[in-house]
Amino acid sequence: MGMPDRSKDRQDATALSGLRVVEFGHYLAGPLAGVFLADQGADVIVVQPPGGSGTDPATSAILQRGKSVRVIDLRDVDAAARVRVLVEAADVVIENFRPGVMDRLGFGYAQVVATNPGVIYLSLPGFSRHDERSSMPGWEGAISAACGFYSDLSLPAFRRLPAQEWEQRLTESGVPAAMQRTTAEWVEHALALGNGIVRRAGDHVEPGPQVDVTAAGLTDPETATGTWPHARTFDPIATGARPATGWLDGITVLDLSNVIAGPSCARTLAELGADVVQIVPTVPKMGPRQTLHFGLEVNPGKRSIAVDLATEGGQGVLRDLIARADVLAHNCLPHQARRLGFDPDSAHRVDRRVITVAMTAHGGPDQAASDLLPGYDPTLQAATGIMTRYGGERTPALHGLASCIDYFTGYSGAFAAILGLVARSRSGYDISARTSLARMATWIQLPFLNGDGTEPSGLDASGTDPADQIYKARDGWLFLSAGDRSTRTPGVGVPADLPARIARYTVAEAVRYALEQDWAAHPIVTGRMMRRAAPAARNPAPAKPEAAPESSEGPSGRVEFVDHPSGLRYWVPVASWVRSDFTPRRSLSPAPFPGQHTAEILAELGRTPQDIAQLHSAAIVADRWATGGLYLPR
Repeated sequence: MGMPDRSKDRQDATALSGLRVVEFGHYLAGPLAGVFLADQGADVIVVQPPGGSGTDPATSAILQRGKSVRVIDLRDVDAAARVRVLVEAADVVIENFRPGVMDRLGFGYAQVVATNPGVIYLSLPGFSRHDERSSMPGWEGAISAACGFYSDLSLPAFRRLPAQEWEQRLTESGVPAAMQRTTAEWVEHALALGNGIVRRAGDHVEPGPQVDVTAAGLTDPETATGTWPHARTFDPIATGARPATGWLDGITVLDLSNVIAGPSCARTLAELGADVVQIVPTVPKMGPRQTLHFGLEVNPGKRSIAVDLATEGGQGVLRDLIARADVLAHNCLPHQARRLGFDPDSAHRVDRRVITVAMTAHGGPDQAASDLLPGYDPTLQAATGIMTRYGGERTPALHGLASCIDYFTGYSGAFAAILGLVARSRSGYDISARTSLARMATWIQLPFLNGDGTEPSGLDASGTDPADQIYKARDGWLFLSAGDRSTRTPGVGVPADLPARIARYTVAEAVRYALEQDWAAHPIVTGRMMRRAAPAARNPAPAKPEAAPESSEGPSGRVEFVDHPSGLRYWVPVASWVRSDFTPRRSLSPAPFPGQHTAEILAELGRTPQDIAQLHSAAIVADRWATGGLYLPR
């Protein structure tokens, strides 16, 4: 049965067309959030201080694309009054200053909601306001020192054929592979340019959109006269009682993914309140220990059903699940998704309101053919220049088996799913979204895409200059930053004997000295130190609506030990990345056994006990991968 021609239904409107955003961000975090919204059609107005954004011109141009930039000194009473008019009519406000800074400027959360109760106020400080380090400048190096980033992994390379020939041979055989490239080589690569992952824009290159979402039925908002370019499109959030339910309460997500990126997308949606149903094969299709080991961290909060989708009976179960779902997320190649019945066309034949989210390795916004290439986080590290920067061009090194590429892609997939839900709330249908590891690997390197090649690299690199680097004190290591080097005059305000002075100090003395100068400084924390400081093991609360939600209080960057029902004990980060006054964080249940909820989910689909028994006897479904109650197979 072929799909009907729906091309005429497509509109140029985007999910966030008309969303009003005021961005007070500086450097990277706030402007990055703003450009991701602008790329999806939001009207973003940037309030930039006279001193600039804190980034180099090329990076600033990328972060300001699609936005309206107003250079305003908020200390000027008349200028601040004009900004207040913008904020009072905004849907979203973004800022990434230290806690308290926006309050002093008159645009803190309490001050903004007093005149705009329905606003979404997004604050992105380096450390939470509940953290004793909240007053310290939150430069990335200090955050990295606090979270154990300055220790990593490395694997040896093999030599027999030229790298490009290995890449071609392995890729043509369906094996994920990539030759080592520098970032400068990546941004000129035909794959990156040909599918829109990288674009040329005047005298610089820039990343393409983080995600792309297509939908039928959307229309552009009406234009407006006055300050904002569009009439108000989004209804403000209702004020009054705010129930302790998740933002995505009532939303059902099907998770057909594995390893890290896809599962972390679905776990993020679970943290926001969605009911996530994980669909796994009846027998493992890849290394079960690796899949389940990673799964301890990326699969909490889900229910699991094991189905053989290669059977007609399994396809029937899948169709029933799709008919009840709101979002279907996967990280399969397009032909795999099509063969197993959950590509966009197949899913929309079942229900035109379901939103499909595909997270691939190399896909770009301009050419879906690149989605056909397999890949994992490490292959994209190699292809895009991350390994050569980390280890050096002569000795490229793996920057972790599952680095920020995987997780950034998972979070982007969650963002794409939410964009799809927004589009559906605006009468959209046949909604499909795409993102990829290659896109995120490019965005991660944003400050280096147009660099002159002088940035530090290699395992011996300690920082950008003496006022922004790792130091060895008498009794250990610390990171110190005197501020953003793009806005700092070299040598001004930084003692010439700083390295020698730090070498005489203990770590505690060096950190205290730096903080007295209003610099950022933090001891280098390792994974072992974090584990030693983690609280005693606990049994996670079940992920049910009636479960008491976790508190949003407490310091940033904590880890804790968790007892899994299988008897395993492991440590994970405390999920404090989203703290909202609208709804507390959800406490997630432990990662399920593969197939643990098969009978429960089939019963919800209307299958009788006899039907379920027949599916089991035909090996169409299963409730365990391993016998004897084991989570990890022997």
